[in-house]
Amino acid sequence: MVNANAKPPADTKEFIATLPFRSRLRPEHDPGEPELDAAVWRCSRNVCESEGQSPCDTAAGIYYGSAEDEVTKFCPRHYYEMHFADDAAYRLVDQAPNSNASRPSEKCRCGRLLDRAGECQVCPTVDDVEDAFGDVLTKRFPAATTGDLSPGRAIKLRNAIDEAVTEWIENNAVDHQRHE
Repeated sequence: MVNANAKPPADTKEFIATLPFRSRLRPEHDPGEPELDAAVWRCSRNVCESEGQSPCDTAAGIYYGSAEDEVTKFCPRHYYEMHFADDAAYRLVDQAPNSNASRPSEKCRCGRLLDRAGECQVCPTVDDVEDAFGDVLTKRFPAATTGDLSPGRAIKLRNAIDEAVTEWIENNAVDHQRHE
C-alpha cells in the first residue's frame, strides 16, 4: 500500500570537486571567450540542461558544470558533446599552474584567496545579487511560468555581476577589509 502522505525524497545537489582544467567558449562563438572552471557534482535527479535534446547519461548521478555557476549542469554525455563534438562551442583548457588546484583549502571555489575567517567576500555577495535580480523579475512579471536564462546568458550575467562586485569592493571596502 502506498502512503499518500509520504513526501517525495528531497532533490540533492552535492559539490564533489573542481577538476584541473577549465571550460572555455570558442572565440568564433563569442569573442569575449567566457571561461569557467570544470566541476563534478552528484545530484539525486537529472539536472542536465540538455535533457530532451538526446538521451542523458544518468547512471551514476554525476553531472559536470562549474563551481562558479551552481545552477547550470550537464550529464557526462552532453558535457562531452559540448566540448568534443565536431561543432562543439566549448573546449577544455588546462588551468594555470598557480590556479586554485594547487592549494584548494586556502581558496574559494572561484579561485580567490579566502579571508582570515576562511570566507570569500565576493561569491556570497554575487549569489545575493543574482537572487535579487531573480526576485525583481518575479515581482515585475508575476505571470511568468519559468525563470531560466540560457546557460550562456546566465554565465555572462554571473561574470558581469562578479566583476562589478569585485570592483565595488576594491573601490569602496578595501581599507575596511585590510583592518579586520
